[in-house]
Amino acid sequence: MTADDPLARVYGYPYPAGEEDGGDAPPPAVPAGVVPVLAFGANASRPVLRAKLGDAGAGVTAVAVELRGADIVYSAHVSPYGAIPATLHPSPGTVVAARLLLVEAVLLARLDATEPNYVRAPFGEVEVPGLGAVAAHAYRSRHGALHLGGAPVALDGVVARGRSLRALGQRDVQAAARDLLAPGATLDDFVLAAIGDPAVRARRTEFLRGLREPAQDDDPQG
Repeated sequence: MTADDPLARVYGYPYPAGEEDGGDAPPPAVPAGVVPVLAFGANASRPVLRAKLGDAGAGVTAVAVELRGADIVYSAHVSPYGAIPATLHPSPGTVVAARLLLVEAVLLARLDATEPNYVRAPFGEVEVPGLGAVAAHAYRSRHGALHLGGAPVALDGVVARGRSLRALGQRDVQAAARDLLAPGATLDDFVLAAIGDPAVRARRTEFLRGLREPAQDDDPQG
């Protein structure tokens, strides 16, 4: 995450999760006082957790896992720093990479406070190599999945097998929003307008929410 360059912070989403080391080794059992939380967007990045939680965030165990029957798609909102971020969406036949964070319960309120557009709720069981099925929580978007062309759009920066949804990068999904909302603007100017003005973000979120099918189910465990 590049906090000193607001455009790089937006275009870099989702941020590197540390795939070079394959994630942390799972413990023999889930420690007492720890809540397993799925991470599939910014929270899967160690630098992001460090920025959110300080030194405690740097020490959070992050285990590589695979989610079956779900994909990581764009949410129908604009984040406080201007990105169009991620949420979970049901996708039969898809297997997607994620991280399972083992978060000390005393840190959860601090992590929740960094997610104003999400609600943390039970997700169900996640299969963890060497640990078995673990009951996890996940942050679910309050706004549902972004629909472009009548369907959700997956994040092409997230590794997946059997993906049936179209996948776009952050620049591409921002460009699609720009084409709908401000077709005469350059992409950078369009993004910067959202970074600098909460009212712009709110209007864009309202518009993006309106692109969804009202009856669409956004719960991959539902």
